[in-house]
Amino acid sequence: MSALRCACRRQREDWGWETVKPLAPALGWIQTYVDAGDRVIVPCAGTAPAAIATEREYGDAADVLAIDVEHEARAAYERRRTDQLEYQAGLEAFAGEGSV
Repeated sequence: MSALRCACRRQREDWGWETVKPLAPALGWIQTYVDAGDRVIVPCAGTAPAAIATEREYGDAADVLAIDVEHEARAAYERRRTDQLEYQAGLEAFAGEGSV
């Protein structure tokens, strides 16, 4: 089994949500257990690292349903999603498409 290679920043931001889980483990789970076209359901989503990891892995083909009872969770997720996906796009532009 190869080591997890994830161009993820250390989690310092909280995006307005106190219990932010890191993105790297979620990306590892998605790469290991999810195939293109699978629906990913994220209960107790919070900032939804599994949803963001799925979108990073499968782009527009990602099929994700993130659920949380806290109304503020959606706004925190949207802030994190924007930040994380822009960061990834910047890395790909710097390294050349497909190198990251």
